[in-house]
Amino acid sequence: MTMNFETFFSSGAGGKKPRPYQERLAEEDWPETRIIPTGFGKTAAVLAAWLWKIGKRDPGTPQRLIYCLPMRTLVEQTEVAAKEWIAAAEKAFPDLAPIHLDVLIGGRSNGRRLPEWMLQPERPAILIGTQDMLVSAALMRGYGVSRYRWPVDFALLHNGTLWVFDEVQLMGAALPTSAQLQEFRRRFGMARESRTLWMSATLDPSWLKTVDFTPEDISRQHDLSQADLHEAGHLWRGVKRLHRLDMTASPASRGDGLTRYAAELAEQIHTLAKPRTNTIVFLNTVARAQAVFDAFNNKSPIGEAILVHSRFRKKERDERMDALKSETPSAGRVVITTQALEAGIDVSSRVLITELAPWSSLVQRFGRCNRYGECGREGADVFWVDMPEQEEAPYTAQEFGEAREKLEHLSACGPADIAAIAPSAPKRGAVIRRRDVLDLYDTDPDLSGFDVDVSLYVRDASDTDVRLFWRHVEEGKEPAFDAPAPDRAELCPAPIGGAKQLLSRAGVRAWVWNGRERRWLGIGKTGVFPGMTLWVDRASGG
Repeated sequence: MTMNFETFFSSGAGGKKPRPYQERLAEEDWPETRIIPTGFGKTAAVLAAWLWKIGKRDPGTPQRLIYCLPMRTLVEQTEVAAKEWIAAAEKAFPDLAPIHLDVLIGGRSNGRRLPEWMLQPERPAILIGTQDMLVSAALMRGYGVSRYRWPVDFALLHNGTLWVFDEVQLMGAALPTSAQLQEFRRRFGMARESRTLWMSATLDPSWLKTVDFTPEDISRQHDLSQADLHEAGHLWRGVKRLHRLDMTASPASRGDGLTRYAAELAEQIHTLAKPRTNTIVFLNTVARAQAVFDAFNNKSPIGEAILVHSRFRKKERDERMDALKSETPSAGRVVITTQALEAGIDVSSRVLITELAPWSSLVQRFGRCNRYGECGREGADVFWVDMPEQEEAPYTAQEFGEAREKLEHLSACGPADIAAIAPSAPKRGAVIRRRDVLDLYDTDPDLSGFDVDVSLYVRDASDTDVRLFWRHVEEGKEPAFDAPAPDRAELCPAPIGGAKQLLSRAGVRAWVWNGRERRWLGIGKTGVFPGMTLWVDRASGG
């Protein structure tokens, strides 16, 4: 019996049938953009469609799928999904060559060994990574790899590839770069055709327009057909009542103001939380999330409480994600989080509380409430806390103003309620031009020994994190030059201000790797820059 896509999809999705838009993606030519509301399975749609077309030897489907994401937590989840879909494809197409799967993420390395997809470029492969790793490699300045490999990565990432950029509202500077690179591939001509697909629940295709690139279709709200809406009516019309939470939010960043704000919000959480379900609380900064979590736990406990943010090491982060996936206690669960749960995380709630944020961020947060339509006719409730302009960090007052204006005209925030609202355009960064790309073909360092810095085309300048890891170093000595590189599980992201504060404490010893001298050099607070990886003596604490 000939297998059709519905049968194949069901085999990889635990028996679920594909939605109509997922079938169209597998049966039609690859589109340029896909606008799909949260919870409608766009990751599964892309993975299943690409594997189906590869299995069917579709001539219009490139051999390599490059799935580029703005956050490492999204990479880890997509990797799990890709493994499941590859297993389904291998059963469905037994004569298909084994499919390589590689993950490009900071702290995960094959050492000096070349990855299999590079050694066997004729075989199908899925590459999943953060935009830092993938876009820098596409600019011939791959982070974390030898300069002698840069041209190889460059060639393979631009020939015979389907680039998929997911959650584009979070890409920042890499968004115009991705559009420019697609246009340059078209103009320069490649040995094998490459394509690009941009996806998000809040994508406006006009965001992709640059000085050189013009998207095909810039006038639509979403890519769901009437059949999609009819079949998934419980998702599309899921009830999410919207309320403004009456609170005093200023000042809420530090000192007594932060303490009062955290205590007041903790009281609201106690009042609003429901048993046998999740209550998710979104804060805009890690400091406020930590303060609210502490204030909530200082009160008489109700159910389980979990703190989730981006400043954990992999072990602690994995423990929290596993807890989120476990069965909700009968007394309920309160999840206090930051942007770490905004996108790609498969979790839902009956009550959601969020601070004011940019509209695209709010849409993603709304998607963590009544995500599966599980609340039925009773519906769910979303509460938002207004924030004054002096508390806009890490956003801007303009973004707050645009979002506030939209919220004040809404009484509900389900997919159907907000479909017609135009998303706010992300901030525009530097735009790479043709001459800039041609200059990158020279991979020699300049006269000062430095390489061309492509970070302005890869990430926003406001991304100032550093990564720290702790190991023992004997007093009076420096780390051995041949010490193992830091493992991903050791690395802890930290804001640059926090790292400098740590290094300013008496007795703290830290080092940074110097590639030219091939040794770990001592470093103080004045020498710390964004993107650095710092070795801290375990005895120094932190």
